[in-house]
Amino acid sequence: MTTMLKRDRLIEAAKAKFYQQGVALTTLADIAQQAQVPLGNVYYHFRTKEALVEAVVQAHTQELQSLFRKWELIADPCQRLLALLQTAREQEHDGNFSFS
Repeated sequence: MTTMLKRDRLIEAAKAKFYQQGVALTTLADIAQQAQVPLGNVYYHFRTKEALVEAVVQAHTQELQSLFRKWELIADPCQRLLALLQTAREQEHDGNFSFS
């Protein structure tokens, strides 16, 4: 498994755990277990929990910016709103709802 893939898995696992348990209650060991990587890999990629939180926020921001760019291509405001709602529905179904 490549280093970048492990880092991405850790970020995705952290997003899930932070959503489920909150940042304060989530440990780096929880994240390592969720990502199915050794705890030492967490410290290799992120020196602190705060650095991992920052990476999660950055990843989420990039995802939102990508969605906004996609929606801006839809000329009709009603269709744009429907696209936003469809995305929200899909993310809620996947357990990743993030518009709150």
